[in-house]
Amino acid sequence: MTNIPLVDGYAHIGQPRFQTVETALSVMGRFGISSALICPFETCPDLNEVHRGIIEHPDKFVAYGLPLGSSEAEVVTGLHAQIDAGFSGARISTDRILEVPAALETLGQRGAVPLVVGRDALANVAGKLVDFLDAYPESIVVSPHMAGPMRADVLTANSAVRALYSHPSFHVVLSRQTLFDPAIARDWVYGLIETVGPQRLMWGSEVPVLFWRDETPAEAAAWFAQFDLSQADALAFYAGNAQRTLLARPRALPAPLALPYEPFDFEVKAPAPMFPLGFAADNRIPEPLFAKWIAAGGPDASTLADFTSRLLRAALENESMG
Repeated sequence: MTNIPLVDGYAHIGQPRFQTVETALSVMGRFGISSALICPFETCPDLNEVHRGIIEHPDKFVAYGLPLGSSEAEVVTGLHAQIDAGFSGARISTDRILEVPAALETLGQRGAVPLVVGRDALANVAGKLVDFLDAYPESIVVSPHMAGPMRADVLTANSAVRALYSHPSFHVVLSRQTLFDPAIARDWVYGLIETVGPQRLMWGSEVPVLFWRDETPAEAAAWFAQFDLSQADALAFYAGNAQRTLLARPRALPAPLALPYEPFDFEVKAPAPMFPLGFAADNRIPEPLFAKWIAAGGPDASTLADFTSRLLRAALENESMG
């Protein structure tokens, strides 16, 4: 797969949780990624940095926003502002679709794309998404994170799920696969290949989050070699489908972003789940780190993770990491 070009169907940009535009371009250059879909997340709703990506590098990025707002009217106004500024769609959870139905309708009316994230094969909104695609035949639905892997028999047993995954305008980004049970992930991908088909599946890195798991985009891409795709299907999966479906899709020219709110007013406070398998620290680190934590009050003062985060922030702020 090393000779196949990459187009990234799912990456995060935003400060302070994710990465800047410049870091994203550096990673893309290092791993042979020609272009990418970029989006923020509710824990880092940095719409301005994502927007800067398409302002400064419209040939490299397509931007997806968020349905933020404290009321339905504010959500709708914010989505219009993002689409007017050149965003191609919005990352929207299945819960948000149920909470604010007008968000999905607004995307359809504007010809923008819902980037739907959820669990359990998106079963709780599968029927609504089929209705959306039928009501807006020029639109598509794209679901990253493998569209919520579970037992693959749901693709045939659940009629709403079967109708969604069989719909010619439903697309799945295969990302985050190593966070799922390996057997379920493999069977799920085989099910997707059979039900969705290679022409509606695309690769996504989830940069920079996969680096938190000590993975690289090259490793994330190589994982799919086990499915023995033909050369034509592999070219489509790793680059062609995302290029055709996401990058080449008509969109408004990038324009100033005039939001009706400050995005970080809606930030969901949550820690970054870095190193879920543990931090493979240098052997000289644990004891002095533990001793310093205990001397500072130990568990009576903070968790070890919080204490380590403060040390890292201080080192970064003082530029003392040579």
